[in-house]
Amino acid sequence: MIWLIISLVGYFLLAIAGLTDKILLKKSIPEPVVYAFYISLLSLIALLLIPFGFEFPGFHLLLISFAAAFIFTLALLLFFSLLKKEEASRVIPLVSGLSPVFVFILSRNFLGESLSLKQILAFIIILIGGLLISLEKGKKKESLFQKTFFLGLIASFLFAVFYVLSKYVYLHHSFISGFIWIKIGGGLSALILFLIPTLRKKILQKTGKPDLQTGKVFIFGQSCGALSNLLINYAVAIGPLSLINALQGVQYGFLFLMILVFSRKFPNLLEEKTTPLIVLQKTLSIILISSGILLLFLKI
Repeated sequence: MIWLIISLVGYFLLAIAGLTDKILLKKSIPEPVVYAFYISLLSLIALLLIPFGFEFPGFHLLLISFAAAFIFTLALLLFFSLLKKEEASRVIPLVSGLSPVFVFILSRNFLGESLSLKQILAFIIILIGGLLISLEKGKKKESLFQKTFFLGLIASFLFAVFYVLSKYVYLHHSFISGFIWIKIGGGLSALILFLIPTLRKKILQKTGKPDLQTGKVFIFGQSCGALSNLLINYAVAIGPLSLINALQGVQYGFLFLMILVFSRKFPNLLEEKTTPLIVLQKTLSIILISSGILLLFLKI
């Protein structure tokens, strides 16, 4: 059962990374494009893996690798824009919960996988949970499908496209080499952001004012994210894939508990609303989304 411990630690670290992103976007790095730029630029660290296997994949796979990286950067921009404006306990479960649904839909059309009745039911459950967590009282009345929900839907779709394109690359090329090419695409995406005059100005303005504390928090958050990715992938290698994927719902629980603690001790840091009604709403939403994900991956 070592895979279970590794998975739980991995999702715990992923929750810390998500919380760190929210804090930095709210207080220290208010421009989502700056955050997305540095994360995309850090993709080039993958070049250190070149000695372990690197070859030209052909122009077809090269274009798909770069397209995947560019779409991932767009997804990050939208996700961080949402995370900056909305509560982390709403945005992260919404985007992460809907993404597996789109992966199944896209896999059916592009990878030849089919949707079962169970997967359709999971889609409906996750959709209801995503809608519920995006609803807020006290704002101007909008249609039931709010702006937050729609933007979260788009971000989830973009992340799903990235996962499907990446899987296609790994199916037709070696893992390490494909991984490196996708990360090179991430570096090129950062370059594209930098070449756009209005975005370059924002990036340079923030870069020109170095903040040691912000740098430490950023490195800590990204290190947690990278380590969580490594641990979860290792758990997949030694344990049952379906159960490990189903454990993704644990991340929302960890995140929600962290936010409750931080909101009480540092109410101005995250600016999360924690009234009993809102806590109940988010709890029910997370249970629905987690149940939908569990249903997607359990073999029943």
